[in-house]
Amino acid sequence: MQRMLFLLAAIAIGAPTACFGDVIDLSLSNSNLSTTDGSTVTFFATAFNPNSYLENLNSDNLTIDSPLTVDDSAFLNNWFSISANSFFDTQADALFSVSVPINAQAGVYNGVFDILGGPGLSDLNLLATADFSVTVNSANLTAPEPAAWLLLATLVVLLRLPKARWRRI
Repeated sequence: MQRMLFLLAAIAIGAPTACFGDVIDLSLSNSNLSTTDGSTVTFFATAFNPNSYLENLNSDNLTIDSPLTVDDSAFLNNWFSISANSFFDTQADALFSVSVPINAQAGVYNGVFDILGGPGLSDLNLLATADFSVTVNSANLTAPEPAAWLLLATLVVLLRLPKARWRRI
């Protein structure tokens, strides 16, 4: 009840309500990437701040289905703030990467990337969310070369020769 009264009083006297978080527009350049086990895929994005004030990007929350793992160091090292009514483009800098362990099952793995922040340097309001997926394809098994087939056929014939000679005697 006290919180509601405080909020109503703040609105009545014209206090800024930006501390409750405003949304920025986050668009992944490709939200569905494909790869094979033992590799890493990197996601890039563009963000737009439609607000009339600076948004500080203070943290993130990144999850994906197990056993894939995520590395958000690109976001933490390169994304700091977005000025009012401006874009931030990471085509030169990655937003985050996803690693696929060796022998991971083929299939689609889903994830969510959240940006936390706000006008203040310690705000952790939810500013943007982007869903993404990584499709793990099974490793292509190569067919044996013709020479391998010839060797296998020769071995089968040679193994059957002594048996055929034994029956004649």
